[in-house]
Amino acid sequence: MPIYTAAVAAIVVVGGGASAAAVAAASVVVVVVVVVVVVVVVVVVVVVVVVVVVVVVVVVVVVVVVVVVVVPVVVGRGGRKVVAIVVVSVVGVIVHDILVSLLLLC
Repeated sequence: MPIYTAAVAAIVVVGGGASAAAVAAASVVVVVVVVVVVVVVVVVVVVVVVVVVVVVVVVVVVVVVVVVVVVPVVVGRGGRKVVAIVVVSVVGVIVHDILVSLLLLC
């Protein structure tokens, strides 16, 4: 609303035959508000992208650790049920992280 308020003020000032300085001041207000809104939107987008990247990196690290360390140890001991539980758990973590990331994007 501040953008529209400043724009309406600028129109009223021009319509009222005010000075060029008043018109310029109203125009500066509009430009400043637009710039601030754009900067805030860009910062929010960057933060969301960083959070998503961090979540993806964590998921990849967890999957690599499970595949390289946990699975060979458990399979070496003949524990197929444990491997199944670990795989289901990892998939659950991945799905959870994706859902949280999507929620943050909203």
